[in-house]
This record gives sequence, structure tokens and C-alpha cells, in this order.
Amino acid sequence: MFGKNKQLPVVNEPNNLQIQEVFPTIQGEGPHVGMRAVFIRAGGCNLACHFCDTEFESYKPWTALDLAKHTMKIAADTFGSDGDPITIVGRVLFVLTGGEPARQNFGAFIDAIRELSIRYEFTAYFQIETSGTLVSGWMRKLDSIVVSPKAPKLHPKFKELCALMSIQLYLKYVVDTSIKSFLDLSPSPIGMSFVHYDIYIQPIEAYMKSDDGDKMVRDSVACEANLRAAINLVNHDGRFRLCLQTHKMIGLP
Repeated sequence: MFGKNKQLPVVNEPNNLQIQEVFPTIQGEGPHVGMRAVFIRAGGCNLACHFCDTEFESYKPWTALDLAKHTMKIAADTFGSDGDPITIVGRVLFVLTGGEPARQNFGAFIDAIRELSIRYEFTAYFQIETSGTLVSGWMRKLDSIVVSPKAPKLHPKFKELCALMSIQLYLKYVVDTSIKSFLDLSPSPIGMSFVHYDIYIQPIEAYMKSDDGDKMVRDSVACEANLRAAINLVNHDGRFRLCLQTHKMIGLP
């Protein structure tokens, strides 16, 4: 996208979900790194970030129930034996990502997955990855919220949401060489007592135009500089944890 996407409004239609893709993987970043997971990538976003390298505008409509059945089949095919969901053992992480998933209403989808998890006797754990600019009532159904701030302020209702529902909220800042210290982070985590103690610092994956100008390619020099900047932040502040995209390192989506 690289900041060229349309900025879309909130859509509160649980049976008209705009979905880019659903896929199994290992969660490669943040507080749940290493867990098996099914990612549900929401289409559309209310922001346009110049460093965003994710495609989320070629989405298709799904009802909540159809999406839950499709997601459950992917989980059974990947984590069960012979595609049988009753053979899924333990916990499965379901990650709502985007785009901006908080722009849509996933409440009915979460309910449907939880009902299926009870039927097949495994634990469904729900995480959202969001920019922190939107909050909706259905988010009370989540188990954890990972906010990667892309605006000067978090939505004011995050504090209320986390306090009332005991949802764990984590901050994950994506940084480049312009971020020198805790004081350069925006919004500042100072005073956010409702946020989990550990703050994740992830280097921005930098891109540049190809020689022919037709596409964006990885800028290895800038990526290395951003990584060093992130390491420096972690080395100088015990509140920080280095967050790398380990799924990419092992060839997973």
C-alpha cells in the first residue's frame, strides 16, 4: 500500500465482513510469538501509512458464520489430524489483523468460533492487531489487544475497555532511526498504567523504488539502520523488548 490506499470509515455490519485473506502460520511477533495461529486479515483501513507493505484492498465480503466455518476448516486442516477439528489439542490463536480490523464488527465471528471451540474441545484465544485509533464494544470479547500506534493519541476508551474487562493491552512501536529514546515515542507510554509493562520495539521494514521505478523493493541498508536503532533503544531502557518478524525469517506468511 505504502500510503496509497483509500482511507475508509467504520463499518458496523457483522454479516458483511470485508476480508482480504485467512491463513495459518506461527505468530512471529509481539507477546504471543511462537504460537500456532490463524490470521484473519481484514480489508480496508482508516489510515494511510507510508511504510505499510501489506495488501488489504482486494477484499471480499463474508458473513460472520461463513467466515467462522472457513477459518475453522483452515485450523482443522493445519492443526488437526486428517482435517478433523475434534483432533485439535490445546490452544489456537486467532489473530485479527489488517488493514484495520477495529474498523469492522467481528463480534458475531468471535462468538461463532468460541462455540465451535467448545464443541471440539480446544481453546480459542483471540488477539487483535490495531493502530489504536478505533474502539468498539465487540472488542470486549477479545483476550488481548496489541496496539501499534500510528497516530498521536490512542482512542480514549482503551483505558476503560482494558480496566473493565481485564483485557491485556500491549504496545508495539515500529521505529526507524529518528527514534532515539523513550521520549521520542508517540503517543508517549508515560501514564498508561493500563498497558502491559513490556513495550515492544520493532524496526520498520524499509522500502525504496526499484531501479526502473515500477515497484517497491526492500531497502537493506535502511532496514539494517532501523534494526540497529531498535537494538539501541532496547539496550538503554529495560521497559523495551526487541520485536522481530520471525515468521519471515522461517519462510511463513
